[in-house]
Amino acid sequence: MLVVSTALAASPSPLTGHWTATDPIDGDTVHMTLSGGQNGVYQLNAFDIHAPGACVETSGLGLLQGTATFDESTGVITKTVVVSCPSEGITYPENTLTMQYDSGTDTIYDPTFNLLYAR
Repeated sequence: MLVVSTALAASPSPLTGHWTATDPIDGDTVHMTLSGGQNGVYQLNAFDIHAPGACVETSGLGLLQGTATFDESTGVITKTVVVSCPSEGITYPENTLTMQYDSGTDTIYDPTFNLLYAR
């Protein structure tokens, strides 16, 4: 008798992966990666090559790093992040902010920075 066993893997999160948005201030591409998702917690890393809001003297590379949680029933993503400007040695205090995932369009809207991320 042949017995075939199939392991059921959890379906991948709709958030996991690389996202891009156009910065409405200067037209640059902002990159964001969400990884993990174990126990509902994601690692969030984002960067903007020209970030005048973070890098006030040079408008240099702005980094955003932290974690995010996702409420699948509402689409709300809560991120706890630190923003920094490495070229100026600036690190801003940690903030907790929200974004909104839209499963119909597979986009993430970040109202803090007015960014609409897509794949």
